[in-house]
Amino acid sequence: MNGIFELFTDGNANVRFRLVDSEGRELAVSCSYVDKDSAVQGISQVRECAGMGLVQDHCSPTMQADTKSSGGRIPADGQMRRAAE
Repeated sequence: MNGIFELFTDGNANVRFRLVDSEGRELAVSCSYVDKDSAVQGISQVRECAGMGLVQDHCSPTMQADTKSSGGRIPADGQMRRAAE
């Protein structure tokens, strides 16, 4: 499965990128950048570290992973969200 990085302008006129899967589901959204060149550099950094990046679990101990209802790590609506932004 190949992902696609999409550049876009957010509501504050900053450049961001999102990673979408082959079915168009949004998997991740970047922080904001001042221009396209900076966003492209951010994509390069993600490509370098994400493939072999470690997973750190910062969930509260009472949270249970629900992999049955959504079939995996992607929520049922296909949208990944950051806790605070």
